[in-house]
Amino acid sequence: MKAGWEVKPLGEVCAVQNGGTPKSNIADYWGNEVPWLTPKDMGQQGTAYVGDTPRKITQLGLSKCSAKLVPIGSVIMSTRAPIGHLSINTVPMAFNQGCRGLTPSENVDLKFLFYFLLGNVEPLQELGTGATFKELSAGALKGFQMPIPPLAEQKQIVAVLDAAFEGLTRAKENAEANLQNARELFESLAKQHFMEIDGEFVSLGECCEIYQPKTISKKEMREDGEFIVFGANGPIGRYHTYNHKEPQLLVTCRGATCGFINTSEPFSWITGNAMVVMPKQAGLERKYLEAIFKGFVDFSQVITGAAQPQITRASLSPLKIPVPDLQTQHTIINALSAARLCIDDLEAQYTTKLTDIADLRQSLLQKAFAGDLT
Repeated sequence: MKAGWEVKPLGEVCAVQNGGTPKSNIADYWGNEVPWLTPKDMGQQGTAYVGDTPRKITQLGLSKCSAKLVPIGSVIMSTRAPIGHLSINTVPMAFNQGCRGLTPSENVDLKFLFYFLLGNVEPLQELGTGATFKELSAGALKGFQMPIPPLAEQKQIVAVLDAAFEGLTRAKENAEANLQNARELFESLAKQHFMEIDGEFVSLGECCEIYQPKTISKKEMREDGEFIVFGANGPIGRYHTYNHKEPQLLVTCRGATCGFINTSEPFSWITGNAMVVMPKQAGLERKYLEAIFKGFVDFSQVITGAAQPQITRASLSPLKIPVPDLQTQHTIINALSAARLCIDDLEAQYTTKLTDIADLRQSLLQKAFAGDLT
């Protein structure tokens, strides 16, 4: 700790306000008057500042629950589900019981407080308690120790971090754009290959066996099971036996990830949350089918159900795909495999860069509150 800095609990240098929710079944409590923030809203923000919220409550609703308005220039922090989302409000704002508001005293710079909390998300998460989900109590938050430099030095630290974070944000956006471009490049290449196929279009029901295997419950799975269990989106556990000896092409058939494509491992148990699509004939390669599923087929046209999206055998069977001769299939498989290796290498580079940016950001925050930036 730098000489001249004090250390005080957050409760001494900030006013800490709990949140609340009006009764949802009383229409007069909900309207378009008071911005009302939730952890879910905070997780969908693309900026540290918040001036509007998807849902609002009325002044009456505010008066009938434990929520209170925090003044402009407070830090709102989600303290459960999850712990650690942070927002600075630009208008007076209320929030639900999953958040707490911290209004800094005159001796604490607002942005300095924000950066301090941002750099200490993990330690604050460790203070959370609860069986179903962790919650950071008001007492634990108030007792969390914060270094307090002189106000002028706080502003210097904020200026350094603002400049550094602006550069890191640009670098992150560039890396994310490059990562997305790499993925789109592969998708474009795959579609080009499939659009150039001269061959008969055949329905999946004609050329493939389509079915959902037997589902087993979590209770039936065993940690020491010899065989992997495949669910909707990949491995979900282990089991004492298998129901498929060979790798199978799987399509997620229930839930938000409907249409996700996966391939099982040899000797695995596949559950009914995944639809098995197995070529019936020797003239159709599984790897070609996998490639065309990932690069050509639009599964949105076969998804049914609004509340619970699903793909059924009946909706999937009429879907038509081009089935060229085996030589053409092998040519496409080899070309896309080579392209996939190049794209995987690019994705690894950009993913590493994103990790490095996140690590550098955390390192800067640690240095800032150790007194090493001024």
